[in-house]
Amino acid sequence: MGNEQSQQDKEWEIKNDKGVSNDPSDRKVSNIVDLLYFNNHQEDRYNFHMMYHKEIGKQKRAAGNIEGADAEDRRVKQIWEEYQEAKANNFQNKQNKNPSPQGERTDQ
Repeated sequence: MGNEQSQQDKEWEIKNDKGVSNDPSDRKVSNIVDLLYFNNHQEDRYNFHMMYHKEIGKQKRAAGNIEGADAEDRRVKQIWEEYQEAKANNFQNKQNKNPSPQGERTDQ
């Protein structure tokens, strides 16, 4: 029961966050996947990252959190622009520019 409540609390927290969802504790799994797969598959990394923020934005909007949803939409746009720049450079700067620096919030 406690774990179920904890999950519900986390979902509520994410849906009501006014900024971009980027809690370091939520990124543990994605950081591992980045190292194992996405480091050599940057195009997929950008696409999955955009899908993640797009879906979180939908959930925030459905919960009535328009400010948070708009922040997620801005993050998707920012990732898209970073993707276009990286693609133009054939992803050569992938070690220098990660599409989601850990702990950085882009909505403020």
